[in-house]
Amino acid sequence: MESAEDLIFTLDGDGVIRSANQYMAGVFRAGDGALVGQSLYRYLPREQADEQLRLIHEVVELGKRQRTESLFQIQGRISGSICITFRSASRTAKNL
Repeated sequence: MESAEDLIFTLDGDGVIRSANQYMAGVFRAGDGALVGQSLYRYLPREQADEQLRLIHEVVELGKRQRTESLFQIQGRISGSICITFRSASRTAKNL
């Protein structure tokens, strides 16, 4: 997980980051461990964070995978396309 050049993180149902790899911390210019405990809303535009949380809730409630692809904005700039697969993991959703 730490050596991957992908954003790999876990969120709780409220959109609070529970774990994040070093690559994600670098993309968001955050120190090691600084993302943990922070809201997804701090790093993504509200509309995008709302959509990610909607998908997470569907995964947790329905117990089925969700997959989405969208433009990903970081700190107000478009950073390209991102493909996200959400899956249930003990009442939390993982973003892989």
